[in-house]
Amino acid sequence: MKSKRVLKLLSVFIMVLSLFSSCSEKHDKKSLYEHGYDIAQTMVQKAASEQWSQVYTSSEEILEYGEKISSGSYDKPSTVYELTFNENILKREFSKADIGSMDKSLKDELFNKMPSSIPSVINGTCGSTVLAASTIYTSGKLFVDNSLKENMAYLYCFDGAYPVYVSFVKGEDGAVSASGTFIFSEDLMNNFDDKYNLKKIFGMGINIKEQEI
Repeated sequence: MKSKRVLKLLSVFIMVLSLFSSCSEKHDKKSLYEHGYDIAQTMVQKAASEQWSQVYTSSEEILEYGEKISSGSYDKPSTVYELTFNENILKREFSKADIGSMDKSLKDELFNKMPSSIPSVINGTCGSTVLAASTIYTSGKLFVDNSLKENMAYLYCFDGAYPVYVSFVKGEDGAVSASGTFIFSEDLMNNFDDKYNLKKIFGMGINIKEQEI
């Protein structure tokens, strides 16, 4: 009697497992683009929340950036660019340091940090208030995606709204760390379709390619 009950429980357990398995097979895995877009939408939600902003600051100057974000439309990007990186970016950002003689493991760590630090470099040129505002509305996530072969980023550009930059840094066993930041550059916001201007803003060491959306 007891063995029959165990068999029944096992059969139910197997049925439940098969149900979850079939559901997972039908469920499409999110692309890097979709993960990045999700992060962008979370950032917009943060900017729209007065409570979120006030947790971090009472500065009216900084809070104004949350209002500016909220006034824009982030439903669908007008243009999306894929950004990839090479070691020239290390030479540019650390030109005063002798990174050529640096241990490879340390150089690799620097290189891995660069994709997510680009927005801070650009926002920093606009002043400390802009840099502070950009940190309040950052967002990120961790997920597994074995398709990512090298660190890269997506730049989501919207008509009349600040661009969102999302970096993707690969880890071990397919792990991916994604981090999103608004770029508060009026020049970039108003001229995102100008390829020469993009190169001027992002500089050497970054390859920029427009994506089909």
